[in-house]
Amino acid sequence: MAGIYISCRHADSQQYSGRLSALLGGAFGAGFVVCRGDDPLIGDAAAGELSRQLAGIDIVLVLIGPDWLSASRDGRRCLDDPADRVRSEIALALLAGKRVWPVLLGDAVLPAAESLPADLRGLPGGPVHVLADTSWREDAARLCGALRSYLTPPACQPRWEFFAAIGVLVATLVQADAWIEREAALLAAQADAAAGRKDFAGEWAARVIYGAGASHEERFALRREGDAVYGTASYLGHPRIVEDGRVGDGGRIEFVTRSETTGEARQPQIQRYQGRPSGDGIHFVLETTAGDAAGSSLAFVAWRAPP
Repeated sequence: MAGIYISCRHADSQQYSGRLSALLGGAFGAGFVVCRGDDPLIGDAAAGELSRQLAGIDIVLVLIGPDWLSASRDGRRCLDDPADRVRSEIALALLAGKRVWPVLLGDAVLPAAESLPADLRGLPGGPVHVLADTSWREDAARLCGALRSYLTPPACQPRWEFFAAIGVLVATLVQADAWIEREAALLAAQADAAAGRKDFAGEWAARVIYGAGASHEERFALRREGDAVYGTASYLGHPRIVEDGRVGDGGRIEFVTRSETTGEARQPQIQRYQGRPSGDGIHFVLETTAGDAAGSSLAFVAWRAPP
C-alpha cells in the first residue's frame, strides 16, 4: 500500500512533481508513492475512491507553486470549488487526520489560513519544506530525511538501499538538473537585478508560534555585505548570532543560529532559516534540529520593526 501521496496542480508544479515522484519512488519504492497529477474536477464516485486511497497513506505532500493559491478555472478560483481535485485531496486528508506537509516550490510562499477555504485551514499548520531549483539536491535530501523519520517500517528501504537509489537517480538526472539550475540561476539573477536587490538590512519582528504552542516575539537585526548576511536572530526570545549567512539566487536569505535544548540532557540545537523578501515582509521557513532527532519546521512572516 502506498504511503506517500503527492498533491499537485499540474500547471503550477509540473517542473517539480515528476522529479520529486521519481526521487521518492527510487528511495522508498515506486509502489509506495502516488502522484495523481491534476484531474481538474472530482465527482462523488471519484471522491469515494480517493477516500479509500488516502486510508493507506501516511503523509500527503502538497506542492505549492507561485500560482497555487490564485489558480482559476472558468473565472472562479479553483480552491473555491468543492469539486476541485486538489482541494478534495487536502480536505479529505486533513479530515482523516493524515500528516499533511506543504512543500513550497521556487519562490512560492505559504498561504495564510484566512486565504483558504474553511476545510483547508489546517494546511499551514503542518511542517513546511522548500524545493528550489538552485538548491534542489540539498532540499530534496532534507525532505527525504524527514519522510524517513515518519514512515512506518517495513515501508522504508534499508539505509544503504535508500542512498543507493538516490545515487542512481542523481547519476541519471544530473545533466537535466545542471541545465535547469543554470536556467533558474539566470532567471533569478535577472529578477534580482530588476528588483534592485531588495534591501532587507535593518530590524525585523515576528510573532512566532512554535510546535508546543509557545508564542514568542522574535527580533532580527540583519545587515548585508556583498552576498554575506550578518547580525542576530532571536529564538525562543533569546538573541542568537547569525552564522553562515548568505544571499542566494533570487534574493533568498539563508542563515543558521545555534542554541541548546532545555532539561537535564542538553543537546546542541541548530536553527536553519530560509527567508524570501516579499512586499513589506520576509517570509521565513525555520527548520530546527537537535542531535540526531528529526527536524521540525514552521513558517512565519517578519515585518519591519518600528523605529
